[in-house]
Amino acid sequence: MTNLQFIEELDFLLNEVFYYTRQDGMIVSGTMSKDYDKAYKIYSNLIKGGEKSQEKVLYEVLIPSN
Repeated sequence: MTNLQFIEELDFLLNEVFYYTRQDGMIVSGTMSKDYDKAYKIYSNLIKGGEKSQEKVLYEVLIPSN
């Protein structure tokens, strides 16, 4: 079972509020925002099973071992 939490955090050093999604105790990359609505939209997409990100390999180098 996956645990998704929508978090509001007050950063005392910056004196600003941030919103983000935490999955199983870890912050989900790309979900942090100062804007509640934007962060909540991302959270809503994740709880509906949406993809977190898309990646592709741009370059790859294979170095033979000696």
